[in-house]
Amino acid sequence: MKKGVILIAILLVPSVVYMLFSLGEHNTTRLGFYGSIIGVDDNGDTLYASVKLPDLMGMSDNKLSGDELPQKVRIIHAFNWPCDNQCVDNISTLNNYLNKVERKEDWELMSICVDSISAQNLESLSKKRIYTGDNWQFYRLQNLADQSILDEVFEMNPSRSNPGEYIALLDQSNRVREYFNLRTQQDNKKLQDAIKLIIQEPHISWKQKTK
Repeated sequence: MKKGVILIAILLVPSVVYMLFSLGEHNTTRLGFYGSIIGVDDNGDTLYASVKLPDLMGMSDNKLSGDELPQKVRIIHAFNWPCDNQCVDNISTLNNYLNKVERKEDWELMSICVDSISAQNLESLSKKRIYTGDNWQFYRLQNLADQSILDEVFEMNPSRSNPGEYIALLDQSNRVREYFNLRTQQDNKKLQDAIKLIIQEPHISWKQKTK
């Protein structure tokens, strides 16, 4: 019995010490930024421009102004209509990897069709979503010319080979923080961690401020 208690103590002590000394401070590398530099803040950190989001329409033809969206972490998933095999695969991938991300009130996945699509077809496509959260919304552009706005979001990705394979992660200020390839297993896990990280970011003291 005594040996068992000693063994448990040996296992627990390092964990407790780590928690005490790491409280409020993280060694995790901070996510970077993409886009135009607009200045430097009082702490010497580079400031990056927010991206513009297009005006959208929902499945009930409700209009949504891109300039009036509430501040949330956002995942932008742009797709074409008709939704080809890769598009369907991307939706399936997102279904599989979003259930493990909590605090659903703090982030939103926006699937945006960049082609002409009826409200009925948009709703039908959304039913392929088996993800249980209500923070995955399907939209279409109010003005098809606004596709160029989404193009600008994805064209900042230096490693992209096919825009349809990627999703963009935006922080609460609509600054692009990372891109993720939906066809790569490793990126799917990184996406989960990155969402959680950006939600917590305003409350973290960083040892490292580099990407």
